[in-house]
Amino acid sequence: MLKMIKSLICIYFAGLICLLMGCSRPNVVSSTAAEVIDFGNLKSVNAAELISVCSYVALESSENSLVGNIGQIEICGNRIYILDNKMNTFNVFGMDGKFVMKLEGHGNGPGEFISPHSFWIDKHGHVLILDRQLNRLLKYRLTDLKYIGDVTLPAPSPLSFAAMQDSGMYIYYYPLRQNDVFSGKQFVVANEKGDVVRTFYDAPLTGKILHGCPANFYMFNESLRVYPYFSNQVYELSGNSFDACYEFSWGKQKFPPLELFQKHDTSGDVMKEILTGENDWIRLLYVYETNQMLVVKYYIKRDLYLSIRDKKENRTVNVKSDMIVDDLGLGGRFPLPMAVCDGLFVGAITPFDVVKEDVQDKRLEDLLDSKSEESNPILVFYRYLTI
Repeated sequence: MLKMIKSLICIYFAGLICLLMGCSRPNVVSSTAAEVIDFGNLKSVNAAELISVCSYVALESSENSLVGNIGQIEICGNRIYILDNKMNTFNVFGMDGKFVMKLEGHGNGPGEFISPHSFWIDKHGHVLILDRQLNRLLKYRLTDLKYIGDVTLPAPSPLSFAAMQDSGMYIYYYPLRQNDVFSGKQFVVANEKGDVVRTFYDAPLTGKILHGCPANFYMFNESLRVYPYFSNQVYELSGNSFDACYEFSWGKQKFPPLELFQKHDTSGDVMKEILTGENDWIRLLYVYETNQMLVVKYYIKRDLYLSIRDKKENRTVNVKSDMIVDDLGLGGRFPLPMAVCDGLFVGAITPFDVVKEDVQDKRLEDLLDSKSEESNPILVFYRYLTI
């Protein structure tokens, strides 16, 4: 009898351990090998070697629709959604460029925000806007921007977020803080009430940094992907797994060494040395992906760079953006990617920045004829060519 009781106790604890291990499994990054991509050293290229412009959309420029700065842009259905982080507005335009409606930062009342940080469009017809200043995640109906309610954050001021498409949960990316409530984990999954379901991804030394893309989650073929700040890896979240799918390098160009993040206590001090120090380090990534192309936009000091990977042809190119020769007649400008739409990349050209004498594309020339330097940007829809 005693032997049977001991056996039952062993079975109970074994089952309990298995259950706990199953619950904690998402806290461990999968060992699945990432695809290593070396974009190589910098090259000189012409714009016509890189892209083919498909179409332009001139955003309506009225007193009510002026855009100060495109902080984030998404195209969904037949509408263009723009977060303006200068005017603190969320703007909606039609695919013909006509202004439709907007939300403005007014205060902290129901449905109000002050400083929109990023947004996410879910599959249920909602747009969610994160205001880190107010520690609010607000939900609106996509069709008319009617306020639905707030989603409760599991902790104040996440750096970014996404709605998980099928589970009804939300995933947040948090910095590592001095009084950290998530035991050093940077990714937090929670329900709409803010109840934490699980946490994962042990914060590296770079985890305290606040500097990065505010919309570093993106969807690719129905899968949710994310790239942490000051990381050269892109991860995919699928069920309980968190797999590294890409690992980037750029020839002689590097991220700051980990010693730099040990040297300084605050994010501000780290960024001061990165921006003003003598070393030229990569500091900020934006990742855009289609079935054919993987494009990474990044900064070194104040300069922008562009890395492109032709996934099907297994070819890469790495170029400084202001060294791309404009042989397409775009007025001396190159439309760096800001979004992806139906397999195309979306960039913008601002009339103020264009050298009109250098514009040779008749479609762009016709649009600029009716624009002043203060007019809204002209969106450029294009595809990257086989490298």
